[in-house]
Amino acid sequence: MKHSHIYSFLHLPHFKKFRSAANISLDDATSCYSKDTRPALQTPHSNTRMQPLIWKLATSRHYKFLKDIVTLDVSWEEKMPVAIWRGQLTGSRDFYDKRLGDMENCNNMPRCRVVYELDNSTLVDAKLTTTRNRLPNELNNVSLVVQKTPIKQLLRYKAIIMLEGNDVASGLKWALLSQSVVLMPVPKHTSWAMEELLVPYVHYVPLKDDLSDVEQQMQWVLDNEDTAWKISQRSTLWMEDLCYHPDAVKDDTLVKEELLRRYAKHFRIIEDETEEATGSTTEIKKKKTM
Repeated sequence: MKHSHIYSFLHLPHFKKFRSAANISLDDATSCYSKDTRPALQTPHSNTRMQPLIWKLATSRHYKFLKDIVTLDVSWEEKMPVAIWRGQLTGSRDFYDKRLGDMENCNNMPRCRVVYELDNSTLVDAKLTTTRNRLPNELNNVSLVVQKTPIKQLLRYKAIIMLEGNDVASGLKWALLSQSVVLMPVPKHTSWAMEELLVPYVHYVPLKDDLSDVEQQMQWVLDNEDTAWKISQRSTLWMEDLCYHPDAVKDDTLVKEELLRRYAKHFRIIEDETEEATGSTTEIKKKKTM
């Protein structure tokens, strides 16, 4: 069920590391804690599709660099006045068409287009680390691909661009924790880090989905450095509270216990020898013990 969040026919409650982001506020999220039922989530993928229950999965990929930020990061004043992005040509399956030419495909894929168009930018350093064999490494004498950049080097930039690929941006957690400010489109997916509750111009600087305003938003960061620095501080506090607060482990445990309690409410055990599914409730029947 790798992409089960987009299938309308899946009616079995299930756990995943992410789901579609919902159009809810922090007040909406906290008000549902004492309720066993609530309206269907309003998400970019519509409210008619079964959304998975979020569980803290793939932690080695999404959280493993958090511990390095304290030792590798530098102060805001030491960072270069440039926004940096490094990433693969993922999340492009809806835009890539092998029948089209390389240039047309690049223009259709925001990740490639921003790399190509901002090749000479003094505000943005954007490069792919691989085209995943969809495009050549160079187009019209513009180099699209560079080797992977270590996090230590990424942290030397005032702004770090984070883009969702096939789901949540895997590097977003450490970028939020850092002293750099995050530039990204409004999240369309959410995970244990509650990306859907992050607020533009409070926890990050927003970008258009087509990335056409990256330079403009980076210029805003430089023109409003005090505000941008405060945004970076609030995002750092978000991650510190989530992962390093004295109650963080206890809170994680309580949330997981409540998730399991609600999950269990979708099922009931009755005495019989058959199995059947009725509506959204799966009835598991077991043999009587003689």
